[in-house]
Amino acid sequence: MKRFLTIIVCIMLLSATATPLCAFATGMEIEAFFDATNSLFVFSGRLEYTNASPVTVCISPYKDDIPMFSPESLPDVIQYFPVDAGGFFSGSIALSNDLSSGKYNAYFYYDKSDSERSVYSLSFHFVSDIDSETDSIVSSINRCTSPAELVNILQSGSNAEKLGIEKSLIDKYAYDASKIILSQKVKDFTPKSFYNAAYNAFAACEMQSDASVAECIKKYGVYFGTSYNEYMSTTDEFREVLDELLKEADYISAPVSEVYSNMYLTAEVKSTLSWSYLRTVVLENFEPISKYYSIPEKQRYKVFSAMFDKRHEYTSPEDIQNSFDVNIQKVYDELNSESGKNSGKGSGSTGSGSSSISSDKNVLIPSVISPSPAFYDISGHFCQDAVTALFESNIVSGYPDNTYKPNNYVTRAEFSKLIVSALKTDGALNTEAAFDDVGENDWFSPYVYTLSKNNIITGYNNMFYPHNNITREDTALIIYRVLESRNAINRGAYSFEDSALVSDYAKTAVESIANVGIVQGDGTSFYPKASLTRGEAAIIIYNTLEYLK
Repeated sequence: MKRFLTIIVCIMLLSATATPLCAFATGMEIEAFFDATNSLFVFSGRLEYTNASPVTVCISPYKDDIPMFSPESLPDVIQYFPVDAGGFFSGSIALSNDLSSGKYNAYFYYDKSDSERSVYSLSFHFVSDIDSETDSIVSSINRCTSPAELVNILQSGSNAEKLGIEKSLIDKYAYDASKIILSQKVKDFTPKSFYNAAYNAFAACEMQSDASVAECIKKYGVYFGTSYNEYMSTTDEFREVLDELLKEADYISAPVSEVYSNMYLTAEVKSTLSWSYLRTVVLENFEPISKYYSIPEKQRYKVFSAMFDKRHEYTSPEDIQNSFDVNIQKVYDELNSESGKNSGKGSGSTGSGSSSISSDKNVLIPSVISPSPAFYDISGHFCQDAVTALFESNIVSGYPDNTYKPNNYVTRAEFSKLIVSALKTDGALNTEAAFDDVGENDWFSPYVYTLSKNNIITGYNNMFYPHNNITREDTALIIYRVLESRNAINRGAYSFEDSALVSDYAKTAVESIANVGIVQGDGTSFYPKASLTRGEAAIIIYNTLEYLK
């Protein structure tokens, strides 16, 4: 039955190509490669015509022209693949080891209309582990002790084709590729493992040639462990750094996939715009020496800030690890040295807190000053020090583009999570429903329920309005109730020029927390009805934490 179906498919192809004859397609884009490890022909493509028929793929030994298949002259493979609404199609075809090693064509047929069929053709090399000729050649290769011997085998007769290798690549890179192949050999090759080793070496040679990195990735992406689309999805700035590293890398001692992975990681560190993202990359990929954990948590940023300043000097993961170790030791030694000096001063000092209050403006000033901002869009912003300190304590986070967006507004739901996370208003998050507009499955429900259980929020007519921006006066009320629940608030008068605009329910709260420096407005006005920004939220949370110490 299977043979009968194959013949029917061929007859269909013949009848469709008879009027008119197939022409090479111009409305098709295809990327394909031979996966020697799994004996798969892998491809993906897109048709210009989104209403096209399924794509029929035929594979047969290489010819210069398009063969006329017939029941008497069948291709080795015929398979259908669907095309989606956008014209995209993809798939893989398992190739039998019974096929002879050598060069093959893949033909992609599709119907533009009921009367017109087109074909796209591309060639690839296949290698079989049970082909006797190929096995004999590889046996000779396994006895090679020098690049010159390997070059001689690769350039002899039709050996390249039998090994599944483009002759043009042998002519261009034979000696350099042979050095790489032999330097990375760990055991005797099979035909397929030699195929992979050879193309790994060609990918390395191509990367070290005048070809662009983009061209190399497009041609050899599977060996680099990436794809052209994935490579191009990165930013121009990142690719500029990555390209330079890849062009200068050593490809003798490691496969190109390992080199690419190492250089990608190095580029992530070199191209980062903030020490905070550098910290994330380093902690996810490198192991700190034990002294790192002896550094107080709020002082660890100094390690990454120092690394950030030196990031342009890194050329490998080894450089990054070494810098990590050196700066951990440096910060550890500096802190121990300072501790020794302070311990020798005796107890006659009046002491100093972790923060101070400015007597002229009643503004609490954070003492943790980072030389480099955690996010590049807070440099010089009034919230920079507060955001940096909260980020170090894992209370606030930024966006994937290394920004904090300090001028964006905060919703009532977002502030609920922030206050619960920062002030730990309850040991365990509450899960009991509190408001009609806060569903059990809403991401913010545990935080809202917890605040409600602790009588810190009450809502309006059993509604919380979680997606509304929170106002400055409502923020003050929440902070006031948190402090009140801990018997940590000192009520006192404090007047702003716009105090008359503060709602009656929030007057005591605004005055009391302004009196202790947790909120201050712009020095003259409080703007109670204005929406709270992310920068202002960081200042208020930081000041509250400092006040509670």
